[in-house]
Amino acid sequence: MKRTLTIPISVAAIFFGATTLTTTFAQTKPPGFMIIEYEVVDADGYKKYLEDSRAVREAIPSGKFLVRGASGRSLSGAPPKTIAIIQFPTVEDAIAFDTSPQYSAIKETRDKSIRWRSFVVEGVKN
Repeated sequence: MKRTLTIPISVAAIFFGATTLTTTFAQTKPPGFMIIEYEVVDADGYKKYLEDSRAVREAIPSGKFLVRGASGRSLSGAPPKTIAIIQFPTVEDAIAFDTSPQYSAIKETRDKSIRWRSFVVEGVKN
């Protein structure tokens, strides 16, 4: 006697959909955030750096500004200077942007026009 196994389509869809979602989330890396604190020391040089960096961001469009040119408010310790936060798909993407030939070419202008520090942190997986 021949028997057939019937799985309702909705149950199969839930199983395969859940498997796909689990696989997708398991492969997703958390975002990377580049955080920059800076103080402008040469306004003309900084203006040139901003123009050049805009062109670089258009050529390498992986980062998205979450905070740009904002004044931070101190909750404790020394007050921060001007702040920028750029979100990248991953920490590796942030580092690739920073070390790219396009961005490396404008670092001298940046270094002459601002006192700054920057770092990259890994965000929380969504």
